[in-house]
Amino acid sequence: MGAVGTNKTPMATALGIEFCRRERAVRFFRASDLVAVQLEKFAAGTLSRFWEKLRKTELLILDEVG
Repeated sequence: MGAVGTNKTPMATALGIEFCRRERAVRFFRASDLVAVQLEKFAAGTLSRFWEKLRKTELLILDEVG
């Protein structure tokens, strides 16, 4: 969280890349996209499966929260 233009997205991306290099499970979503995906999965009846995959994620990066 921080002011616009303070390089939060590039910093989060760099952190995610480093986790990937270390063979860690990483997921990156814009907050609004995560909500949209969950609504889509709910409608398809696969929301529980999606959440299970998220639980296995070691780093979940949420961008554009504000």
